[in-house]
Amino acid sequence: MSTEFNYDRAHREWALPQWRELPQDVKDLYVLLQASYGSRGQNGEIEQCFAAIDGKVLRHALQVIFALGHWDSHDVSLEFPRDTHGGYWKFEQLAKKSLISRGLNGGSRWDDELATVVTLFQDHKEGTDLDDDELTRLAKLILSESFEVRKVMHANHRVKGRTNITPHPFYIGNAHFRHNATGVITGREAPCAICQFDLDQHISDRILVLRFKVPPEGEKLNAARVAALKLYEPFILEHKLDGIAFVK
Repeated sequence: MSTEFNYDRAHREWALPQWRELPQDVKDLYVLLQASYGSRGQNGEIEQCFAAIDGKVLRHALQVIFALGHWDSHDVSLEFPRDTHGGYWKFEQLAKKSLISRGLNGGSRWDDELATVVTLFQDHKEGTDLDDDELTRLAKLILSESFEVRKVMHANHRVKGRTNITPHPFYIGNAHFRHNATGVITGREAPCAICQFDLDQHISDRILVLRFKVPPEGEKLNAARVAALKLYEPFILEHKLDGIAFVK
């Protein structure tokens, strides 16, 4: 991957503004939880406070507060109840317990909002090529109004020089995990789990997938495709794409 999650930016631009918008009773509860962390004597009081918060509000708050603590950039200029001993995690657990006790969905911290937020704060790693998702976003910014950009993707997977092998992408198998000590699978730990050829022998075409917003008819269709190819040739050459595919 050529992107990485920007914790600092996500904290400043999402978690902190969302925290400021939470109802005051939710903020007060988080501060109370932090102050009484580890104390058994106030558990009943705290659980009653959780029970008094509307379920929808609490579902949103548990994600905001988890992000507020987990993504903390440690910028001393930012003002919020900074966590020192896992209070954000405790808040999430107690909030989920309260929701479940009411017959509501406690979900996961990465459900709903946070799953989307994480995708919004993926920044490009300096010195690396743009990945398919980054190229898709870039293409959507610069292409004409005549087309809808669907995606940049890899197609026509095949093994180099082996026409007798059924086309397929490189497959990760158990051997890759057995021969890996870092926890990060690169594909070079073992051959393909399907054909036993190395990663470098698996090739494919990287293409830009477009859809005509108003499809030309008859003989005009081929002419429009050629025109599109010429129009986006600079983009294709700059980013080393193999061509364009059109879908209905």
